Amino acid sequence: TTGTTGTTPQVSSPDEPLNAQLREIVVFRSERVVHIYQVIEHGRRFFRQLIFSSDASFSFHNLNSSLVLNDKVNLPHFVGGTHNIFWKPRPSLIITRNLTASLGLQKFIPKRLLYGLLPSALLEQYIFWQKQNENIEGYPVSTYPHEAPTLLHIQLLKPSEPDSSGFCHSHANALIQRNYFTPEYANEIMKDKTFYRLSLGVGTVDAT
Repeated sequence: TTGTTGTTPQVSSPDEPLNAQLREIVVFRSERVVHIYQVIEHGRRFFRQLIFSSDASFSFHNLNSSLVLNDKVNLPHFVGGTHNIFWKPRPSLIITRNLTASLGLQKFIPKRLLYGLLPSALLEQYIFWQKQNENIEGYPVSTYPHEAPTLLHIQLLKPSEPDSSGFCHSHANALIQRNYFTPEYANEIMKDKTFYRLSLGVGTVDAT
């Protein structure tokens, strides 16, 4: 996995069949940084999950990092994660909800599918639901009494044609906005708990 993009064969045990691992390697030429993504399956679709960065300061995801010294420029930096991670196929569950006519049908997005795409600070604070137009709304996990409630709005800007194969090959940019409610509206929300019912509609489902 260090030289070319491809699969890494791995056997979990002598009784199990060969388990091929798919990696995607992205090289940022100007920054001189390499990111490695693990391709995983969820709901019969494939997603990229960041598992390694040659310089953790360029990574959105909070990877376990170790300090290294670059001999060429004599500057220390942190290498994040490892490519030696093996994903085993497992059952997955698609969760949808339809709370109001204006919101429409929403699909729950586990946080692990957004590793490396959104900053870890946002993944820790919000639960994510995708609308039918493929834009994503982030609802806060919790809101303290002295904090105004917020909503995270992620708009996908797609310059290319959609990919119907399920391999997520279409390209898109994201515009991320965090909207604060006015104090008057925040008070209304805290009174009737509507906001919390919208954000925590997953019940006891693990958001990771």
